[in-house]
Amino acid sequence: MKPQITNQILFSFLLFTFVFLLEANATTRYVSKTGSSSPPYTSWITASDSIQKCINICQSGDTVYVANGVYKEKIVMIPGLSLIGSGMDSCIIDTQELVTPTDFYAITFKDSCNFCGFQVIVSNAAYGTGVLGINILSNNSKFTQNHIRNASTGMLLSNINFSISENQFSNTNLSISFDCFTYGYFPVIDNNIILYPSSMGIFDFSGCQPTITNNIIYLNYQYSSGLDVIVKTPLTANNIVIAEDNVLRGYTFTLDGNVRNNLLLGHDILDSYGAFHFRYGNYQVINNLVMNTSHGASVYQNNTFDFKYNNLWNVTDPYIGFIPDSTNLSVDPMIVSEDSGDVHLQMHSPMIDAGDPQILDADGSRSDIGAYGGPLGKLYEYLDLPPHSPRGIISAIDSGLVSVSWKKNTEADFFRYRVYRDTTKGFVIDSTKLIAEIIDTVFEESISNRQNILYYKITAVDSQGNESAGSEEITVVISDVNEPIIITEDYHLYPNYPNPFNSTTRIGYRIKGTSYVKLIVYDVKGEIIRVLTNETKESGYYEEVFSAESGSASGRDAYRLSSGIYIYRLYVRNSDNTPIYSASGKMLYIK
Repeated sequence: MKPQITNQILFSFLLFTFVFLLEANATTRYVSKTGSSSPPYTSWITASDSIQKCINICQSGDTVYVANGVYKEKIVMIPGLSLIGSGMDSCIIDTQELVTPTDFYAITFKDSCNFCGFQVIVSNAAYGTGVLGINILSNNSKFTQNHIRNASTGMLLSNINFSISENQFSNTNLSISFDCFTYGYFPVIDNNIILYPSSMGIFDFSGCQPTITNNIIYLNYQYSSGLDVIVKTPLTANNIVIAEDNVLRGYTFTLDGNVRNNLLLGHDILDSYGAFHFRYGNYQVINNLVMNTSHGASVYQNNTFDFKYNNLWNVTDPYIGFIPDSTNLSVDPMIVSEDSGDVHLQMHSPMIDAGDPQILDADGSRSDIGAYGGPLGKLYEYLDLPPHSPRGIISAIDSGLVSVSWKKNTEADFFRYRVYRDTTKGFVIDSTKLIAEIIDTVFEESISNRQNILYYKITAVDSQGNESAGSEEITVVISDVNEPIIITEDYHLYPNYPNPFNSTTRIGYRIKGTSYVKLIVYDVKGEIIRVLTNETKESGYYEEVFSAESGSASGRDAYRLSSGIYIYRLYVRNSDNTPIYSASGKMLYIK
């Protein structure tokens, strides 16, 4: 035993000596467009004018600081190098003039590197790869606080252990793709923002065991997915996928996984697999939230499937291939704002302290269901907000009785409705206009026999006395007693709200009969920013959500959508394709 111990001590001493000498010989170098570009680039005054020129004289352990500017060059790292930019907003690596349609990599990442603080613009035609990383074995390797734009693939990785955190990806086909030859690799993908990939946000081609936490992925393409084919994940938790349009998939897992406190909010899932799909292996699926979509959770040939304390709300087909137990919910989660994608819970949400009692929140209390619950969630103040404004207002007439109805509110703390009426169009709600407080979703009153025009608005009130904003205004036209009594619901484009807006705004409109409807947002130059609807609709009231982060019809990403005035215009045609109504409004976007 003694010779073995002696050898271990000798090895440890030699390893310590090697690391010490390596660190002692490490050099700090600088890159700047204003330096004299004099080797060895060890001051800002003598800084290199090229990042790669500086890297070429570096050794493992060196650190290179890069000043603000645009650097039109490809970067090939060396092992053990730290490359630190001055920030993703102002330190830019631009390869648009260099990119080729195939086998192009803007950044070649090496083992034991740190790459931080850059914006990488790969292409102006969605060619190329932002970052290539192969055989990154050290878990000290870090790629953090960068922005990858305009690439076919944001990061293409193979056999990796390193950390990818606090980055942003926009205008990519596939944002993060990794594969490994064995399951002995453990990459960490944490706290990234992925904006509107046309294919997949995070894709595990094969192998490895990724930990995927606290990422936010926005989708708005019909063939896009959030997390796809995630294999043997020891933990996928606290991720948010927001689908602003119909998409292909939300989350797909293969060969085991611990899936906890994730969320999907959005439109229909076109793949019948569902928002969460699990195939082969053993899974723990706990404290997740799925809302406002077509397909919920599905399973395929699993060995064990522990599906508990999840909430699937407003899902057409919630459970596919299995029957859930009674720990799972289907209740309004009462998030702060569906429109803006703020998925924090309100004060009286039924998901607070409703998660798995064996899992605790960061404050030590029983876990919440949803993206901010569990030990990797965050502490925040629950806001006591008013209910949603009543929606889907319909009016009718029967035997001299006016009836106004609407959709039922679903908040856990909902208490009652208030009905307001006036004879002035666009009236302001106050106590003098209040005519009823009811629990039901139908209000009826007898009308007088004189000609009149009445305007109605409805509000919702919760148990704490918080009152919502008024509903859309309903117009009721009452004719003379000798003539039929009619209700007029004409074509109308309503002002967007809120206005000005920071992230999202809603645009409401009413159509009188079955019509072909287009609602388009333009910039002040007349360029189409986004087509919000383009389809045949039945009569009724509708709202469309415009997100300033959704890009434009011409392919501009959110980064280029600037503050300013935008125009929205409604076009309505009848069944003969004849224009019958058009109107426009202005809205102010403030970043």
